[in-house]
Amino acid sequence: GALCAFQIGKQMRYSNAVSLFWALFVTCASNLISLTMLGWVWFIAQSFAFCFTMLAFTCALSKKESIMGLSLFFLACAVGCRPLNVLFYPVLFYVLWCNLDKPRLRNILRLWYWLIAPGTVAILMCLLNYVRFGSITEFGHNYLLEYVQSPLGQFNLSYIPHNLYRAIRLFTDNYSIPVRDGWAFYLVMPVWIAAIIIPIFFKKKPDTLVVMIIATCILHLLLTCAHKTMGGWHFGCRYLVDATPLALLLCLHLRSEKPFLKIDAVLFIIGFLINMIGTIWFYSQFG
Repeated sequence: GALCAFQIGKQMRYSNAVSLFWALFVTCASNLISLTMLGWVWFIAQSFAFCFTMLAFTCALSKKESIMGLSLFFLACAVGCRPLNVLFYPVLFYVLWCNLDKPRLRNILRLWYWLIAPGTVAILMCLLNYVRFGSITEFGHNYLLEYVQSPLGQFNLSYIPHNLYRAIRLFTDNYSIPVRDGWAFYLVMPVWIAAIIIPIFFKKKPDTLVVMIIATCILHLLLTCAHKTMGGWHFGCRYLVDATPLALLLCLHLRSEKPFLKIDAVLFIIGFLINMIGTIWFYSQFG
């Protein structure tokens, strides 16, 4: 995933140093660090999803059609790990469209074979779910007591306000750092501040890609918060790691004129220290 992040920077015409900085930012200065320290299956799934999503956008930014088509396959693999990553397909399609030599409808139709690999992944995933659980959309969550015993079920819009609060809170009621269901995503993933807040001060007019990424991230956040929990026992706010590849894409897209700002370095240091210290503290205390 880090290597793909570096490659995305190179494909967007940034220097080795700038590409390396953003690759480290989105991996070593993010909540992804905490996920890689323990081999729980849900942590592995998120790490895989991050890697596959990065691979998808790396392939999409390639100028070779044979490689670009693989992007749909890799994002399908990411969806198999984290179903809400399916929301990233419109952004991926737009990136593919912009990178085609002749983005016309007739040229798109001749690339129908690009759909074979992701379609195969989708069919196999649905068959697996059906054989295991009797439903193509069920992947085991409804067999967990916390969902079975909840009167509102696994997903409900009424969960959104409380989960939004849990994603931004600094402390619990007794003024300690939360170790369940989310904590201050802007501290453990300051790449979001770099992606959304900082460019506002430069008054850069948003284009189609910017609008699509921001809209996708907002929808992803709301649907994530409609989930019964925000990740259970963990350090940070792990569910929001899923969309960090889009945050990287947004950062690089908006910084074509000023690829590296001093505030970016400050945010990187904050994210790196908080995640390293927090991860060590978390696992040494509760592991």
